[in-house]
Amino acid sequence: MKEFIRFGSPLVFIFMVLFFSIAGCVQEPGASQKTSSRPEFGLRSAEGYSEKYPVSLEDALFALHSTRGPDGNLLSDYSIHYIQGTSVDREGYAIHWLIGLKKGNNKVIFNYDSEDQSTIPWSAWFPQESIDLKTTMMPGCFFQKERNIENLFQKDENIYSIEIIGKTYRVNVQTDSGIMTETYSAISLGPCPEPEKKRYME
Repeated sequence: MKEFIRFGSPLVFIFMVLFFSIAGCVQEPGASQKTSSRPEFGLRSAEGYSEKYPVSLEDALFALHSTRGPDGNLLSDYSIHYIQGTSVDREGYAIHWLIGLKKGNNKVIFNYDSEDQSTIPWSAWFPQESIDLKTTMMPGCFFQKERNIENLFQKDENIYSIEIIGKTYRVNVQTDSGIMTETYSAISLGPCPEPEKKRYME
């Protein structure tokens, strides 16, 4: 299923506002591979940040497992309602992962990349449906199963971003017309290679 988004979905806009609030709306100088007069979508581009390297969602979830939220509870006690990876390579590794979590009335954003991690209180809307990690394909497995995704890498080394919402993957690709989004089922389609770190699902 394909759709073109010229101004981004409400979720992308919400997390764009969040990210620029965290970053103080300051973008450090750095060589960019492409320029555009169009508005940017989603999180701030990782281009120009050569010191960062791609990390897996499993790594982010593993770090989340031992992190505490503002209420003192481990984030592993929260339910996950949103996952976003930006600048995603063919193995499903991303430069940055953002995970939206909820426990009771407490909502937080967990940010993770190869250099740092942070937990930010969140008061705005989240998707209602939680993400069941036991039945959801990890990005590396998802990319292996959905072979036609390789076609989305024709022009770019990385995919702009991926999102997991409920039982759905949203694959967002930068095009000359804006952001093209393709949606796929996130439910496991069969055996996949075991991740190196499994404790995030315990």
